[in-house]
Amino acid sequence: LDKRESSLMFGGRLTGDLNGNTVQFSLRKDISGHSKGFIASATLGRNWQARNWNFHALAGINYIDGKLSNYYHGISEEEAERTDFTAYKSEGHLGATVEAGVTYPISENWVFRTTGRAYTTSETVTDSPLFLNKRSNGLSLVTSLSYVF
Repeated sequence: LDKRESSLMFGGRLTGDLNGNTVQFSLRKDISGHSKGFIASATLGRNWQARNWNFHALAGINYIDGKLSNYYHGISEEEAERTDFTAYKSEGHLGATVEAGVTYPISENWVFRTTGRAYTTSETVTDSPLFLNKRSNGLSLVTSLSYVF
């Protein structure tokens, strides 16, 4: 397969407050010229303070256009001719994310944080021959212990 280079994304983000919730919109475009595609997203989140515990939750959607998706997930006719992969053209697609987490300062210098995330993507991505696992959703749990100096 042809090497896929990393796309250098450039864009903007608008963040605001809506009745105590954080609302965020972003638009990023590939300026490296590799995919020439873009990503747009919208997120709604909120955090709550309970003593020293800071809880947060958010939900968001994103749209990845066909150029960007096809650059990373597609198989061109030329690639298919010289490999065992079948040709595949990926299209633009939506994905969704929900997340919940907590941050707790253990001491003046140590901070504990954990976040759980569930996400989904379109079958436009997982139908690509590059994916052995055809599941279009997943879960992650990230935990960190940070030293603040």
